[in-house]
Amino acid sequence: MKKTILFIITTIIFTSFTVNAQIELKKMPLTGFGVPYQKVYYPTRPLADNIQTYTITATLPSNINSSILSYFKNNIRLSGFRYVENNPDINIVVNLKYFDFETPTKHAAGKYVSVQMQYSYDFQIVMNYAQSNKQIEEYNAFTKVIGTQKYISIWSKEFSSDQEADEAIRNIGKYKDEIIIGRFEEPFKTISSEWSNKYGYTFDYGSENLFRINDKNYYYTFFYLRNIQPLADVFKKASIYDPPANYFEEIKPFIDYFEEIIPLFQAKQPNVAKTVEAASYFNIAKIYFLCEMLDKSQEYLNKGVSTGELKRDFETLQNQIKYVQKIYEQRKIQRLSEDKSVIERSRW
Repeated sequence: MKKTILFIITTIIFTSFTVNAQIELKKMPLTGFGVPYQKVYYPTRPLADNIQTYTITATLPSNINSSILSYFKNNIRLSGFRYVENNPDINIVVNLKYFDFETPTKHAAGKYVSVQMQYSYDFQIVMNYAQSNKQIEEYNAFTKVIGTQKYISIWSKEFSSDQEADEAIRNIGKYKDEIIIGRFEEPFKTISSEWSNKYGYTFDYGSENLFRINDKNYYYTFFYLRNIQPLADVFKKASIYDPPANYFEEIKPFIDYFEEIIPLFQAKQPNVAKTVEAASYFNIAKIYFLCEMLDKSQEYLNKGVSTGELKRDFETLQNQIKYVQKIYEQRKIQRLSEDKSVIERSRW
């Protein structure tokens, strides 16, 4: 998971605007230009701050070796929570009700062995109310059962020779763990992702897009492109512990530049000036957003909206601003970078 600029947002409202720009803008081609960032995804259904640990337990049918439990423990994750063996705040229960194999068969090709299986399971994620200092009712919706129906699946494996395939059929039991693991790999990924999004804190890093002109035939294009890369270099200095706002004096000249370029295009190429104006205001609004200066971000977002261009992108940014404002209120902070305990939890 990754490097360099703190802004925090949920995956629900995080979208790329590059494709939207290519669809909406016919007069002038734009493309995305990435600046590096670090971020923490906040949960969509946050729990009390003191709920920080979890464990995994499993009930298994008699024909399944208990050693498979270690696989369950290693492949179900709840981001922003510590795994413990005893006295957890949360217990994730895997209930494998049954797992039956039919007689294995060898394919006509000779080297393939397949086994049809039937199995049933469910997952539950349960709050240990005794560990919570809040009312039980607050967590009633937390308990969830998933995957209660019966499943039928096929496991197959290619062996290097007919003899090895025959041996596998005679000793299919030794492949039982491999067969079970293959069936649960995808459900475990889904469960971990879903629950981490709802209740966890996840650290991530990558790049956030600004706009640039993608056509060398346009007047001032070289000047426009030349002034973006150094901006990314400034953002590279920042981190989740040392946010971009600490480098605002170095960032501010680029904000000024994006404003100054607007009248240059209005004078020299008025047919594309509105597109440049919208892209510039979007860049400014996004830079202020990444620096956690939400009032200024909103100011330039409003200017960009008035151009009538990049509607989807400004709408996405507006949602981001509203979400971060909500986090400010919930967490009682002035900057997301002040939320040190959450930043630490995201690295667990």
